[in-house]
Amino acid sequence: MLPENSLFNRYNARMRLDALFVTLFVLFFATPFTGVAQIIPDFENPIELEVVPANPAPNQNVVVRAHNVAGSLGTTSFVWRVNGRIVDQGIGIESIRTQTGNIGSATSVEVSITDESGSTVERSVVLRPASLEIVWEANTYTPPFYVGRPLPNGESAITILAVPNVVQGGSRVSASNMVYRWYVGSSQSPYRSGYGVNTVTVTPPQFENTFFVRVVAETRDGSVRAEGTTQIVVTRPRVAIYERAPLLGIRFDQATMAETTLSDDEKTFVAFPLYVNNLDIPDYTWTVGGREATQTGRTERELTLRRENDAGGQVRVSFVLKNVAALFEEAQESFLLNF
Repeated sequence: MLPENSLFNRYNARMRLDALFVTLFVLFFATPFTGVAQIIPDFENPIELEVVPANPAPNQNVVVRAHNVAGSLGTTSFVWRVNGRIVDQGIGIESIRTQTGNIGSATSVEVSITDESGSTVERSVVLRPASLEIVWEANTYTPPFYVGRPLPNGESAITILAVPNVVQGGSRVSASNMVYRWYVGSSQSPYRSGYGVNTVTVTPPQFENTFFVRVVAETRDGSVRAEGTTQIVVTRPRVAIYERAPLLGIRFDQATMAETTLSDDEKTFVAFPLYVNNLDIPDYTWTVGGREATQTGRTERELTLRRENDAGGQVRVSFVLKNVAALFEEAQESFLLNF
């Protein structure tokens, strides 16, 4: 008989231990995890409710959708309630459509989600509608009594004001008591944000291209949000030419037509640029019949034409403005003068 600690006995013991390990390994990994599915829930990811649009206005149609639902939608059951009343239910119904109420109202949307194993989760969201108006104007020049707001050229500063209409706890929230996030153009990062920042000044991000401005305003506790978007169209400067009448002054009620007549012995015309950043910076030039005219008015934007004899005819009168320091500040206007 061999000693217990002989090499052969130690080898046989090692072989029996290895065989036992292999058997346990096969039994463990070959056996289906019938009990594990009951321990690990099917809803592994946090289920979230998405509201589209995210910040609805009063009496607006919205879609509420469940996200991160584990398992097949063909076996997952949904029960949707709005203000406690079942509005839709069934397998695979992952979203519903509903409508918000008036400003200051609260609409509760709840969903119960049950998977094929019987596990159930519930989620809810409260819709609190609000509105926001955006008012803007460019810091450009327009003549007196001009009908319309100043428009921006490619390099203008534009002042934008957010006017939220938010009701919380039955009272309207002051615009100065809200938190704002401003987005300009296609940027996904806030151009500016902060408490009480309900006005900003921007310049067109791509010079002459049309761009959008979006602002999100929310109460300090984040329970109510309002959102607004506006489109700002960039334009080129223009010129309006008016007649200065001896007794009435400048006739702002009617711009000079494409063709006018020198009915008296003399007539004075005044040019007013539209949508320039500074009225005193551009260079102004009058031409009569293609020749630069000598200034005869009170300013370089005025031109007085006199009849020299009884001869008649027609001549083109033009006015040109150009700002050499600003790429987009150029404009021209002309008319035919019969005399």
